[in-house]
Amino acid sequence: MPNLSAIARLLGPKGLMPNPKLNTIQPKENILETLASQMSGISNYRTDKSGIVRVALGKASFGIDKLSDNVRELMNEIQAVKPENFGK
Repeated sequence: MPNLSAIARLLGPKGLMPNPKLNTIQPKENILETLASQMSGISNYRTDKSGIVRVALGKASFGIDKLSDNVRELMNEIQAVKPENFGK
């Protein structure tokens, strides 16, 4: 991260700064594996304390079928990571 301080003024406002929490900073040995996983369609989502999930589901150019598939996959993922005792 200290090496990026020179270009942080360009990357920051565009939302392109690498973030260790999102696994966008990897050692040299894991670069190919990380690229393969990110190209496979992994999307990062954020949640807050009140249960709101923030995620991009697609682009405006996606069709209805593709967007509905993305929503279905998101709901499956949320159900998979939901704690057992949540909401009881």
